[in-house]
Amino acid sequence: MKRVSPPALVRIALLALLLVAAPALAQQGEPDAGEPAAAAQSRVEKVLDSVDSLSAWREQLLQRFSSADPGQLQRLRERLDALVSRRNSPLRDFSYGSYPALPADIPAALKVVEHRRKLNAELDILRDAVEHPADSKWSDGDAQTIEDALVRVARTEHRLDLRRARAELEAGEHVLEDDQAFLDAAAAVLESDPQQIARWTSTANAEIEPLEPDAWAGISSVPEGQTEASTALGMSWLLTMRRTVLPQAMRVIIPPTG
Repeated sequence: MKRVSPPALVRIALLALLLVAAPALAQQGEPDAGEPAAAAQSRVEKVLDSVDSLSAWREQLLQRFSSADPGQLQRLRERLDALVSRRNSPLRDFSYGSYPALPADIPAALKVVEHRRKLNAELDILRDAVEHPADSKWSDGDAQTIEDALVRVARTEHRLDLRRARAELEAGEHVLEDDQAFLDAAAAVLESDPQQIARWTSTANAEIEPLEPDAWAGISSVPEGQTEASTALGMSWLLTMRRTVLPQAMRVIIPPTG
């Protein structure tokens, strides 16, 4: 068996180390494709950090493209003004307000139930917006044309909408928990108070006076699509009757005179 000289062993070991280290060295030498995108996203966040930083970005863009076509410049100014105004507007307040004192009467408790139902529908929309956000990625560097600036404004709007949706969703989830806590407490009081059970039972068993034929004919004359549209807009049954059905039914119930 042929012996390998020490210098040869050293060369073989160095070659093996180079082969192992080559992929890592190659990766270090190649620029990370995600770095420019991450830096651009960081710039979007900094622009939206405050109204002052957003206003400064607005002035920078308007000054850069001050010699552009007046129509396009006006369009850019309007979009930027709307963006600043939206950044400065408060988030939606989903809170119910002051919950009824316990034991709550039936109409008061049902109002909280209705509030919880509508709030859940609103939060579903926000969850979808957070889970499927619009494109808000900036390209690296400064805008070179006014068209590029308009694209960046639109994507900044998307980023702002996403921020607001996340904040409103978080606040709404807390309100939803508060609604549920009140309803749980109301149910517990109801179960432990025979008088409350009697009140609910008497309300449920109360006799309902039949409608007059003319009144029934007027309500029946309102197309079903009207009530379906009101329900789709989030109206309760009572609100649908008051704002949609009855105003139209009265034209039939009270015949025209003269």
